[in-house]
Amino acid sequence: MGADLIWLSDSDVSRLLDPVLLIDAVERGLLDHAAGLVRDIDAVRMDGLGSGEAYLSVFPAHDATSQLASAKVLFGDPSRALQGKAEIDAVVVVADATGGSIVAVIEARQMTALRTAAMSALAIRGFMRGAAPRVVGVVGTGVQAIAHARLLGAAGLASRFVVASARGDISRAERAANVMTESTGISASATTLAALLEQVDTIITASLSDKPLFDVLPDQCSVLAV
Repeated sequence: MGADLIWLSDSDVSRLLDPVLLIDAVERGLLDHAAGLVRDIDAVRMDGLGSGEAYLSVFPAHDATSQLASAKVLFGDPSRALQGKAEIDAVVVVADATGGSIVAVIEARQMTALRTAAMSALAIRGFMRGAAPRVVGVVGTGVQAIAHARLLGAAGLASRFVVASARGDISRAERAANVMTESTGISASATTLAALLEQVDTIITASLSDKPLFDVLPDQCSVLAV
């Protein structure tokens, strides 16, 4: 690793990534993967670390067009989520597949959240087919929920956000709604999980809940689980 190695922090990623361009880049990546230009293999995962629930995963990939190889290295601990903390920490290591050197190390908490949100944005864009922006319900109050609001707002895919906590914590939902409004300029309000269904036409389930969130869904709702 030489002096030209690029280090990008989460704040760098958040500042430098253009949300709309990211959505288009994720779409191109999916098309390239289908065409065989991007290759990946199943993640390698080691369980039973730390608290006993913690795990380490490595996700390798190679882009034949750019000749860049990468590996996302992710450490997760579900017990942290119960403490109100982020479950995962991650970095992406990027190598020049022809030059034989590591060229970048990128903190990947924001990258992971924004990339996941970009996948949801692609799906919503497909649903819309030129229709008006959606009223988006977000179940979840953490990093993933905020990332979804940022991307959907920037891409013009949401006219309003309605936020609910999977655990019924209305104060957390109110805080998340305030952050969404401040960061996107789009109105966001908090509600209960039951009342959410009556107000939205698209639902993002950005929650770590291991139980079903809804018994029955209205016919007009599209649901994206992230």
